[in-house]
Amino acid sequence: MTGKKKVILDSSSAILLEKSALLNELIVSYHVILTEAVYKELTMNSYASANLFKTKFEESQVDVQPLSAAFSLQQQVILDLEAMDIGEADTIKYYLTGKGDFVMLDDGQGARYCLKQQIPFINALIFPKVLYFAGSLSRENYILKTEEIRQLGRYSKDIISRAHELSRQELASFIPFS
Repeated sequence: MTGKKKVILDSSSAILLEKSALLNELIVSYHVILTEAVYKELTMNSYASANLFKTKFEESQVDVQPLSAAFSLQQQVILDLEAMDIGEADTIKYYLTGKGDFVMLDDGQGARYCLKQQIPFINALIFPKVLYFAGSLSRENYILKTEEIRQLGRYSKDIISRAHELSRQELASFIPFS
């Protein structure tokens, strides 16, 4: 996994990528990190997909990381993150430890926090475009996968429009091995 960019993944994005058959591409292209909270959200329930995720993560090089008890945040950061679901909050907290290159999350509150704090992030809707710019998806497949994720997810018109407008230059830091 050396040399690969490190992405800290939340459960919503993982689910959308799995449903659109792009999770394997993420795992192959990046050093994927899940916090324990996200791993539990994906694998410790009664849904049929729980075993699928457990198997996929056990067979791949996905890191499941606990948040260190010694990790401390400023009080305001803690208050801002407490309003989020634990998976999104822990994903952002883990990024703040400095052990990841960017975050992939599909949560509006988490995205707003990342924008405000200048934390680099993308969502599942943008991932096909990143793969297209990396040469891993054809233009036709990029369009098909983007539409598939758009239909699976809950994206506002503004988010869909912004994802469509993003340039290669704006996404350069998310392209694997660039």
